[in-house]
Amino acid sequence: DSVPKSRFQIQGIFIEQDAANYLRFDLYHDGTSLKLHAATILNGTAANVFEAPIAAPNSGPLYLRVARSGDQWTQAYSTDGAGWSTGANFTQPLIVTNVGPFAGNAGSNAPAFTGIVDYFFNSAAPILPEDSNIVGPNLTLTGNGTVTRAPVQSNYYCGQTVTLSAAPATGWRFAGWSGALTGIQNPTALTATVSQAITATFVKESYLLRLDTIGEGQVAVQPIMVAYPFNTIVTVTATPKADWVFAGWEGDHEGSTNPIQITMDRAKAITAIFTTKMVTASYTVSTVVSGEGTLTRSPDAPSYTGGATVTLTATAASGWLFDGWQGLAGTSNPATIIVTRNRVITATFIPLRHVITTAVVGNGAVTRAPDAADYPHGTIVTVTANAAPGWRFAGWQGDGTGIEPSLTLTVDQDLHLTATFVEALPDSYTLLTNVGEGGAITLSPALASYPAGATVTITAVPTTGWVFTGWSGDLTSLENPLTVTMDRAYAIQATFAPMMVTF
Repeated sequence: DSVPKSRFQIQGIFIEQDAANYLRFDLYHDGTSLKLHAATILNGTAANVFEAPIAAPNSGPLYLRVARSGDQWTQAYSTDGAGWSTGANFTQPLIVTNVGPFAGNAGSNAPAFTGIVDYFFNSAAPILPEDSNIVGPNLTLTGNGTVTRAPVQSNYYCGQTVTLSAAPATGWRFAGWSGALTGIQNPTALTATVSQAITATFVKESYLLRLDTIGEGQVAVQPIMVAYPFNTIVTVTATPKADWVFAGWEGDHEGSTNPIQITMDRAKAITAIFTTKMVTASYTVSTVVSGEGTLTRSPDAPSYTGGATVTLTATAASGWLFDGWQGLAGTSNPATIIVTRNRVITATFIPLRHVITTAVVGNGAVTRAPDAADYPHGTIVTVTANAAPGWRFAGWQGDGTGIEPSLTLTVDQDLHLTATFVEALPDSYTLLTNVGEGGAITLSPALASYPAGATVTITAVPTTGWVFTGWSGDLTSLENPLTVTMDRAYAIQATFAPMMVTF
């Protein structure tokens, strides 16, 4: 569990015959990397057998294993205790008298080092019985919910930190841990040991039911409780006094059915409306709009007789979204109410918001102004493609097109754009020529550099008594003159040979 991290920190295994003859298998740090190492100490003289850098985590666990078959010794290491990589493999006779782990350091200014050994197992002298595998805490759940572990592993090493997270089911809440873990902290950290039994307790949420009356009458509930566990069904009955009638419910239940059944999936408030028998009341239903949209009544009238049914419909304007009611419970749209008193009902609308996602092909970046995670409907946004050095912007794809780097958009929906960048080609190229003995080279046109795509005629001119034998370099040919299209830089050599004379 302690991985060497500083120069000359060492941890490993000694296998001893006597004080002058033993084998050393270890992991040590040379100041740059962690190394797997093996050495023999024979008659007091040390000799390295194996040394190689290894890739290993900065923290545990890290495993070291030494196997012996006759006089053959094999060293291996592992980062998980399952997959092993072989290091030293050599032959050395040894009469083993002692075996065990060691930790140390070296040098004149040796670094401090504390070796932590989770376990040491000698198959020649096994511990019986062995410690059982640590398979993680034994979890018991009381109530409805789940518990997750991080990291998720089939086994944990002793002392490893495991994070437990309790997630209650809908209508339940986490009440706490018991057993090997106590308290209500969630998530919480646990240090793994061999045997741990933990219980996560979940209890049902309880909610209050508030009952009010307008007019003369009473409201009764069944069952009668101070608070109701999640999803309890409560029967609510309205009973008017003499010369009064029940007109309907308001709040978290609208309507005139009596009695009613309420499912307690949250805290609720209900008002029973009672009116006198002798008076036919007239009430108003006023409507207010917050945001952009309309709110209509059906039927639409300046006033309504008590007990009348009115349907309210909220219609959002373009780019807006209906968000709910004020003065009316719930979010149903259209909503129906029973008119039992003067009402003011507000329909709330909020702006739609959209996101702009961008992608890049090639090397470059895309910026937005203004830059935001999302935008209100109708926002004007400028997106700009910025090419990396050596690249150029080639165009837009998706919800925007064109080859101009800056693009102005009206955000009326979610938008996705891809900016494509291509490598920028040089504007001009050089043409270098080299000529051997016996001739010259002419260029037409003769320039220091040529625009990309230009055509150049190259002519080899032999001197008297010599003949042209060919081109070499970036082009090989016997053609003379030779025409080159400048699509890159070229270096070309003309070769000449003495003319053969026959007598």
